[in-house]
Amino acid sequence: MIPEKVIVTAKGKFKPGLAVVLHFKTSEKNEYHYTVFLDNEGKAQIGRNELLREFDQTRNFFLMDFKDPRVVFTGQIEAHVWNKDEVERAIKGYDKFKPHWKYPSDYLDNLKKALTSNAESECVINVEQIASSPSGQAEEIPPQIPPIPFAFQAAKGSWASSVIVFFLLVFSSTGAKIILELIALLLILAGLSLGIIALFGIRKHGTKGILAPALVGLIINGLLLFIFINNFLAARQPH
Repeated sequence: MIPEKVIVTAKGKFKPGLAVVLHFKTSEKNEYHYTVFLDNEGKAQIGRNELLREFDQTRNFFLMDFKDPRVVFTGQIEAHVWNKDEVERAIKGYDKFKPHWKYPSDYLDNLKKALTSNAESECVINVEQIASSPSGQAEEIPPQIPPIPFAFQAAKGSWASSVIVFFLLVFSSTGAKIILELIALLLILAGLSLGIIALFGIRKHGTKGILAPALVGLIINGLLLFIFINNFLAARQPH
């Protein structure tokens, strides 16, 4: 279970604003991360609900790469002090994802301060986990089941349409052949459209779970459309 509270403390030489990333180890798929910025006393603390909001946001955005932290968190948290290059990459990441990500209002300012703070700090980081209180006052927010982005559905729909077309053409009867061929044509065009739409979703959701099924759907539906056009033109030619 995600702890009720996580307290991060620096021991040694540190500067206020030190950026520390916490690695929440998981039993399956990717681990979760959370960045804290230490105060003048070299401390930072995060509550469970804040952690879960951030983790759910991560899982919703990278749907195929993470599992529910409430289930896969192993109880192990590791702390890492960012170096200058890592802070600079985080700033670039902020610029890239800010249209799609809910960052804390002071996140960018804290990252800029960390460019100096992290370079001038030499300390050891201690992480303390506070379990649920006996009184049960802290209520854990329920899991947020992420909706499947349309890009994933479009990719699957692209190749699935070609399978439906295949069965329509194979098992069509002579009497309903014209109607089934028209339906097949519509499905082919729909499959091509869905494949193209899915590819546009790669920029936001990545290639995993989108690229392969979308390409399969585009290739098969493209071949089916080519065959359909050839057969149509051949049928119109005088014998």
